[in-house]
Amino acid sequence: MSLVATEFVHLDAAACEPFRRRGGCVACAEGCPVAAIEAMGDVPTVSETCVGCGSCAVACPVGAIETKGFGEAADPSPRHGRVVVECARVPPNSIEAGTIRVPCLSGLTVSHLLALRLAADEASVVLMDRGWCGECSVGNGEAIPAARALVQTRDIMLAIGLAEALVPRLRRTPLNPALRDDSAARSGVSRRGLFRRFGAVGSGTPSRTPVPVTLAEAAPVVRNHLRQMALLRRLSEMHGGLSPNRLLPSLGVSEVCNNSGACAAHCPTQALQSWVGEAAEGLSFDPRSCIDCGLCVQACPEKALSFDRSAGQAIRVERAILTAHSIGLCRQCGAQTPDIDADGLCPRCRNGVGMLRTLFSFQASDLKERECHEHT
Repeated sequence: MSLVATEFVHLDAAACEPFRRRGGCVACAEGCPVAAIEAMGDVPTVSETCVGCGSCAVACPVGAIETKGFGEAADPSPRHGRVVVECARVPPNSIEAGTIRVPCLSGLTVSHLLALRLAADEASVVLMDRGWCGECSVGNGEAIPAARALVQTRDIMLAIGLAEALVPRLRRTPLNPALRDDSAARSGVSRRGLFRRFGAVGSGTPSRTPVPVTLAEAAPVVRNHLRQMALLRRLSEMHGGLSPNRLLPSLGVSEVCNNSGACAAHCPTQALQSWVGEAAEGLSFDPRSCIDCGLCVQACPEKALSFDRSAGQAIRVERAILTAHSIGLCRQCGAQTPDIDADGLCPRCRNGVGMLRTLFSFQASDLKERECHEHT
């Protein structure tokens, strides 16, 4: 795995680059509240002004960014009782024992919240809102911390039939702003947090994390997506929910598709691929690798693609053929192509013949007009 590391941020370049190259993604830079990220080259760069809040990781559509200090929140190991998460700026003497402290609540991703939900078993998951976020520069002026991730997590959990009571929630318990310690957030995760995340370093005890991140052969750009699906599958099994496969997107192709291949060329995960057989060619689609970025829809010159994001629409969960265009032989140039018209011509020859016909029609009309003038 190719990593670009700074004091607080680890960027998986192998996951980031395909999405940036095809879609020009700048989500991390736009999501950074202190303008510490510059997304100009193949992969973003992080300056020394980074405060490690994790907002870039939340904004990243492919999960290519990990921020120091959130390791304990990513650990789904059983915790026996209610799971409480606090901002690291809250002093230790103001929090209950066993609380998970993170650099910023707004840096919690959907994967973090799902892992915390799994760790809590039947108990609740609570994010403590101390009323400081609206005045905090790192909080980007948002009065409700982790709002985006909380809403997304709730929608996903309810879509697979999990009870509302299981959804991680925010509890507002105001604390005197004078107690806020901004230096604590920059110190990152505690030694206890590191031990929980990576196992008891030095003792030989392996990590207790029961959920495999992804298949080893999975492309980096889809690893975060597959991890979320693995967490949802465990949650569904534990709490009697529905299969997470019903969340997979369904991609439709209309009759105006001319098999240009532009959509497949822009897909960063290769969920959408071009295929070629002896007598036909077309598109195939694997919903398990689709991150619903929409680049294929934007790239299609005929606007032939559309997503159905309604839960339960993806009936097939393996790669399947979407389109099949019969391959013919152009009678003029001899090229093999699926777009042969009724006259036996490929698009290039068809355009050429059309231009010649237009030219000859114009010349014939001009000749007839001259003859009329000569007889008058």
